[in-house]
Amino acid sequence: MSSRSAALACGLALTGALAGCAFNGAIAGRLEGRGMQPQPVTFNYQAHRFGPGGTINVELPSGEYFTGRYVEVTPDTKADAFGPGGVGWGPWPPGWSDWGGGRDFASFVQAYSGKVVATLFGDRKNTMRCRFDLTNQADGMAGGGAGQCQVTGGDTIQATF
Repeated sequence: MSSRSAALACGLALTGALAGCAFNGAIAGRLEGRGMQPQPVTFNYQAHRFGPGGTINVELPSGEYFTGRYVEVTPDTKADAFGPGGVGWGPWPPGWSDWGGGRDFASFVQAYSGKVVATLFGDRKNTMRCRFDLTNQADGMAGGGAGQCQVTGGDTIQATF
């Protein structure tokens, strides 16, 4: 085997090993809203290989597809995890006072440690904000949890994983 072939084989092996570090999972949800029967939905998420977060998506019964990023909030979470390239909230989620968490980043992290927060954007211009309580913070999303999402217009999704 040539040195070039050996290097390629090692590179492919390393890529394969790193790919195995990502965790995929599903979150069962129930969409509820005014004048509608509750309807099941399923979120799919993929944890980042490195860092406390990942991507999440869901298709509602209406056919609208939502996708975005989530962040697992820990005492070590940095403000830039929420800004551009983060979950789309800027330094903390202003305007979410109905969900608590204070008016500054430090009080938000303190209130939300052990939780997962996400903002998902729909292909029909709606937005969904989510927060989940982790069952075991050390296990992250893989350890399960429960939470709620709110869609533009007021519909909510109760979720467990």
